[in-house]
Amino acid sequence: MSREIKLGILAIVAIASLIWGYKFLMGKNIFSNSNHYFIEYSNIDQLALSDPVMISGYQVGTVQGIQLKAEDFKTVVVRIDVMSDVKLPQNTIAQLRSDGVMGGKTIILDYEGVCDQDCLESGSHLKAAQFGLIASMVNPAELDQYMVALKSGLTGVIDTLNTQLTGDPDSEVAATAQSFAQTIKNLEEATNRMNYLFQASTGKLISLLDNLDVVTRKLRDSSGDIGDLIHNVSEITIQLKSSRIDSTVMLANQAISSSGATMESMTATLAQTEKTIAKLDEMLAGINRGEGTLGSLAHDRELYENVNQATIDLRLLLEDFREHPKRYFSSFLLGKKEKPYVAPEIDPVDQKMSLPKNDSTN
Repeated sequence: MSREIKLGILAIVAIASLIWGYKFLMGKNIFSNSNHYFIEYSNIDQLALSDPVMISGYQVGTVQGIQLKAEDFKTVVVRIDVMSDVKLPQNTIAQLRSDGVMGGKTIILDYEGVCDQDCLESGSHLKAAQFGLIASMVNPAELDQYMVALKSGLTGVIDTLNTQLTGDPDSEVAATAQSFAQTIKNLEEATNRMNYLFQASTGKLISLLDNLDVVTRKLRDSSGDIGDLIHNVSEITIQLKSSRIDSTVMLANQAISSSGATMESMTATLAQTEKTIAKLDEMLAGINRGEGTLGSLAHDRELYENVNQATIDLRLLLEDFREHPKRYFSSFLLGKKEKPYVAPEIDPVDQKMSLPKNDSTN
């Protein structure tokens, strides 16, 4: 057998397996014969393909097709496949029921009797019936019994609650009921308080909203000024950034340091000045006490007069020396014979009285 033939057989087997798997997932076995029937429903309530078809709780087929009827597009035509060995009589009804509270659907085939010859052929239409959730879970014939049992059970529960509430005030049920009633009362009081607060604050809220409206309008009207202010602040920030504040601060620190050194120098100068003033005060105090030459001059009148007279004589001598220098140089320096003294017209001695005198008595 060539390689191509093997590949062809493998491809055929794979395709057949794929088709069989798809049909199997759809609920149809291609290796077994089946009959198909059609059912018309006004509402299939989310019936889906591959949903089961049951007889007495046993699955005999699946839903194979769902489509709208072409005549009105409101009626839904459902196709079901049923095993070929299941013979359906003419009175068969296809009941669409719920398969639990989760929403699953199933079709139940209900009929009476069996058929030998007058059976439905493949492709026939079945009668349709639909049941809701409760009707699907409870047999309508048994519904009254369930209602009676439910009523008796509810009556017992209600009687027990009444007994707990009225007969035994200390029971947990009574305490729970009282707590619930108190909670309702508290809620009612809180609601009344909230209504009072809302009514009392209505005027203030309206005034607040009016104020907010006024502020909003002013802000809107001043938006241009605010924009200019923000622009100016931005420019100032840029200028400050470009002005090298760090260098300015450093120079200011250096100036402060120099000022500190200058202040220290001034402090030292002031201290030295204070010392000098203290010495001057001490010297003046000594003069006032008559100590030293100045003190003697200030306190001894005779000494003062002698010094004053000596000063006048020295002045007269210098004046005469200035006016008649030959009188002094001719005899001492040139060795000439001393000339007789000739008195001046105005004797300097007579001028001594015109010199200023100190009349201080100190």
